[in-house]
Amino acid sequence: MSGERIPPHAPALEAFVLGALLQDPRAAAGLTATLEPGDFFGDVNRWTFEAAARCVKRGLACDVATVGEELNRQGRLLKVGPDFLARLVDGPPLPNWTHYGRILQEKAERRRIIAAAERIAAEGYADQEEPAEYREKAEALLFSAHQTRQEGEILTGKDLAATLDREETAGGLEIGLGLLDHPEPVLSPGRLVVLAGRPGIGKTALACAILAKHTLARPPVPCFFASCEQTAREIAQRILALHTGRTLCQIRQDPLPMATLERLARGGLLLSEASAPSLAALLGQMRAARATHGIRLAVVDHIGKVTGGRKESRTLEVGDVARGLKAVAKDLRIPVLALCQLNRAVEGRNVKRPVLADLRESGEIEQEADAVAFLWTAEENAHRLAEVPMVLTLAKNRHGAPGEAKLAFDRPRLRFRPDA
Repeated sequence: MSGERIPPHAPALEAFVLGALLQDPRAAAGLTATLEPGDFFGDVNRWTFEAAARCVKRGLACDVATVGEELNRQGRLLKVGPDFLARLVDGPPLPNWTHYGRILQEKAERRRIIAAAERIAAEGYADQEEPAEYREKAEALLFSAHQTRQEGEILTGKDLAATLDREETAGGLEIGLGLLDHPEPVLSPGRLVVLAGRPGIGKTALACAILAKHTLARPPVPCFFASCEQTAREIAQRILALHTGRTLCQIRQDPLPMATLERLARGGLLLSEASAPSLAALLGQMRAARATHGIRLAVVDHIGKVTGGRKESRTLEVGDVARGLKAVAKDLRIPVLALCQLNRAVEGRNVKRPVLADLRESGEIEQEADAVAFLWTAEENAHRLAEVPMVLTLAKNRHGAPGEAKLAFDRPRLRFRPDA
């Protein structure tokens, strides 16, 4: 036992939390709604919490006598010990029990991650799978270990008022196009924004314009970009073309000033160029980038390249990806901009304005997104034009009104501007 490592836990705090729910009806209701038995490390504490939760569920008083009787019904009272419950209430109720409940959740999550890592290591040493299969299983294990609870926390009116008084860690990011910036930016914390269009329409160019605007600002705004289709070099060239006003051809052919390269080096862009990342790996990168660099925006190009958990059909898989991106936006309090392809049905119409049903592969993208914008053109030969008349349609806006704006796309310089 001398060399055994004990997983992270807080035995004294667990006892204080149990004491609070045995003395305070509000603590009993709140803690049993937000905590789980697995959040407690030892059997005795876990059994006591389970008994208290059953009492609350049946509408009984959550006190020493009632919880003791419930433990006795389960045949666990003698294992817990006759004096255990009395010791838990030997003192005043714990103040700020919601805060300490969250600490217990964090300890439990750390234990789950440790357990997942140990299982990953054991299966790696067994060496019985192909590397790709082993990597996918490892990512799935880690993803399930740090999934947040779906039930969430019950907030009182006082808690709700406090959320309005509390200053957000990061405000919305403006794009430079009025339709998407006013009356408030669609790229606001916690939101999933989908930018959709047919291949070659300029979705990546618009995403790069947003990234260049913020990551090369002074001071730079840290942003994460998952580029599933283009290499790091190609993205760097696009960012610098937008920054300098040169054409993409000039950036590729002419030497760049050292000051321009240094500006990129000091910028806030974090890039992943995995061609087909799993959802677990992608969300892990976003969480790490948020924790270590404080990113304020994540961009995924594009959602159809990300692999999800359910392989029964591509529709279910893309639905998982959309839900995962929405969840991470909410958890990290950042906007997530996901690019998306449209199906071919739009090309056969007389008026090529896309509709929400044109989102490729999954209607759940529409369901999970806070905003869906379409980039499209009525020009038949748009690929041959240096300046393309474009239309930006905000088809869904959960936090405002939909709308439409005419743009001009300077294809050589990758720039969009309002078309007066």
